[in-house]
Amino acid sequence: MALNQTSVTIVGRLDSKPEHRLTTNDVDVTHFRLASNERRFDRQAEQWVNGDQLFIDVTCWRRLAFNVSSCLAKGDPVMVTGRLYTYEYEVEGKRRSSIRMEATAVGPDLSWITAAVRRRQQRAEAGAVAEVDAAAEVDAAAEMGAAAEMGAAAQRQPEIVDELGNAVDQAAEAVEELTRQLLDQPPRLVDEEGLPSAEGEEALMATV
Repeated sequence: MALNQTSVTIVGRLDSKPEHRLTTNDVDVTHFRLASNERRFDRQAEQWVNGDQLFIDVTCWRRLAFNVSSCLAKGDPVMVTGRLYTYEYEVEGKRRSSIRMEATAVGPDLSWITAAVRRRQQRAEAGAVAEVDAAAEVDAAAEMGAAAEMGAAAQRQPEIVDELGNAVDQAAEAVEELTRQLLDQPPRLVDEEGLPSAEGEEALMATV
């Protein structure tokens, strides 16, 4: 906080729509006009009447500027805290000045309206949430991949059954062919060493 700084809090209503823009350095800035109407009790009339009025131009910077332009509208009751300063300018060669305010905090006046608070996450919490979301995405992708593989396997199941059936048929045909070839071969009378083989003995006995 600077020395000799005039800090005040003004309760009033937005007299204009917040105008948001970016500076040449991409810094958020929002301007609006704040109206504050004094209310006092008139004892003679025995009722509340309007007193003095205050109109002041308010400037907000950076995150505050973005949030004000996103959340507030003309006519909203607010409480604004900031510093007062004199803004000097020229009109047709004449020096003029006006009192302005640079806001450090702006909030809705809950005496007249309600508001839903949305808190900003801390960096550690935001990082933890991001890690949880990333892990959830990885798990979801793995589940989708497993489901896709199971679906593909289910679609290929008839093909696998057909392939197994064809293999069984081919094996049966091979056994039949081998059996036929063995039956068609003549019995060997002697083995490799020249001795009577079992087949040769059976053939000789059959001829006796």
